[in-house]
Amino acid sequence: MPTNRVSQLGYLGIDVRDVPAWQRFAANVLGLQSKGTDPDGTLFLRMDENHHRFALHSGGRDDLAYVGWETKDADSLRAITERLESQGVAITWGTTAEAQVRRVVGLIRLQDPSGIATEVCHWSNSSGLSIRRARLVDLKPAIWAWVTSWSVWMTTRRACASIATASV
Repeated sequence: MPTNRVSQLGYLGIDVRDVPAWQRFAANVLGLQSKGTDPDGTLFLRMDENHHRFALHSGGRDDLAYVGWETKDADSLRAITERLESQGVAITWGTTAEAQVRRVVGLIRLQDPSGIATEVCHWSNSSGLSIRRARLVDLKPAIWAWVTSWSVWMTTRRACASIATASV
């Protein structure tokens, strides 16, 4: 099995109309923990040992803003980038400042076929020193399954809308 691949869903960025309402929902219904906000008002929510799994941005859309996928390390990220570029996918490397905002070591950005902003990141440096372990604990598997299903639903919805628009 190749090691230079995406290992799991890492985080979701969601544009929301009402950040305080989402914070209450996340804490009281989903059992997520607030990890504070950035100066721009982005609210971070965690469900495991990672800094966050959800970043809620005040955007007024109540929609998915971006998806972040994890890979093992910098070498894996470079290999994934080379493979995507060889297939004609436009890749942008995230800056150090952008990686710091996401709380990752490195990342690339691309658009998926449905136009969803997509990132691939890694949590550890090339020396193998783990910055943080990116595995879910058993406390919230149902929530993560719901989020993954929601992400797939949003992708499918956008793909269907694109097909419907193209066939008109």
